[in-house]
Amino acid sequence: MNNKPIGIFDSGIGGLNVVKELKKILPKENIVYFGDTARLPYGSKSPDVILGCAYESISFLRSKKVKAVVSACGTVSSLIQEAKKGFDFLFVDVLDSTCEKAINSTVNKKIGIMATVATIKSNSYKKKIKLLNDEVEVYQIGCPLLVPIIESGISNFPKYIINNIIYKYLKYLLDFNIDTLVLGCTHYPAIINNILEITKSEIKIINSSKETVVEVFEILKKNDLLSQSTNFGKYDFFASKNQKNFCLKAKKFIFES
Repeated sequence: MNNKPIGIFDSGIGGLNVVKELKKILPKENIVYFGDTARLPYGSKSPDVILGCAYESISFLRSKKVKAVVSACGTVSSLIQEAKKGFDFLFVDVLDSTCEKAINSTVNKKIGIMATVATIKSNSYKKKIKLLNDEVEVYQIGCPLLVPIIESGISNFPKYIINNIIYKYLKYLLDFNIDTLVLGCTHYPAIINNILEITKSEIKIINSSKETVVEVFEILKKNDLLSQSTNFGKYDFFASKNQKNFCLKAKKFIFES
């Protein structure tokens, strides 16, 4: 059981940031990754459609005999909180550990959330943070343009265009004097350097991919499911559309960047 793979899914390439962090912290783990490229982006879809996509992704990963399933999608994670209570398998999402890290990081108790429109509409981050610490103020904004741009490849756009789009969203949050920013979508680490440049590194950025991997490690350790292999893990990538191209892109991102 220990050497069975960890299953990870997202709408596209964003969840590969979780895989990359897992490779650093848990290099012996086998990984099965599924990108639902046929139906991305999730952020503009209805909750019922998004959850339907998520359940299909979970079913696919479980058919691969994984020992745990990781939702590397902030949108899915924000909508699946009630349903996951009934799961009879190990399930990790990006919400809990990310919110805890944000609360522990803020000094002035003002946290900003950047995420997809669907995630923001669910109020999942805000609800979770307020549940953990009601004194914290939470400000949030949906960013519908970011996932399509990142999926297309930010190198395909002039930097000033990318920064102008990011600043349009960030300004709303910065006007509330936030000192901590949660990237509520696993695609967003691709623009961390842009955010740091815009904010002059004056705010703390919470990368949900990193925090999720910490939780994966803790849950596997708690359940005595960490890999016992002496070899580096095997990585299998699947996609619902353009699989060959996706796999090439995924391998390059994980092993060459």
